[in-house]
Amino acid sequence: MPMVDGYEATQKIRELEEKHNAHNAPTSVSSRSPTKIIALTASVSVEKKQKSLSAGCDDFVSKPFRLEELLEVLSKHLDLQFPEDEAEAGSSRYPQGFVPHSTIPEPNYKVDAAALAVMPVEWIAQLHFTAAQGSDVGSLKLIAQIPPEYTSLIKALNNLVEQYQFDQLVALTQSKSSENL
Repeated sequence: MPMVDGYEATQKIRELEEKHNAHNAPTSVSSRSPTKIIALTASVSVEKKQKSLSAGCDDFVSKPFRLEELLEVLSKHLDLQFPEDEAEAGSSRYPQGFVPHSTIPEPNYKVDAAALAVMPVEWIAQLHFTAAQGSDVGSLKLIAQIPPEYTSLIKALNNLVEQYQFDQLVALTQSKSSENL
């Protein structure tokens, strides 16, 4: 956010909620529950967590996070429940082709540039570009285009994206994407 960091934005939201609640009777139809605010940060320090919670955040998640961890925090604060088998069934909460982190690739499967040869050079160049941009959404959309018979490759690439290992994706796609120039 320009000119306002997350701490200040959280404090402003909490102040606005207090003003709103002060001007409305507790039994008023217009009084609302507090906005749920989850701090999502690259920092794992105790100080940052405490500062976030002190600013008014309801919870704190640090990167890299597992999708299951984020869903658990959201479920806790929004009273949501997801069926356990929904993730394996290709739930609509995941992008098509996305394989959750809990289903990691086979232990002996090693993703390398040769494994990507099943895809066209243009696709590899696009994956290189989205990975260089740090675009998890763009990368996941491209990975979803891999034919389903390459499950191990799909799982390995999804795992790299989920763990924000874009540098590894860039390295994997480097030679093929530069051939396309």
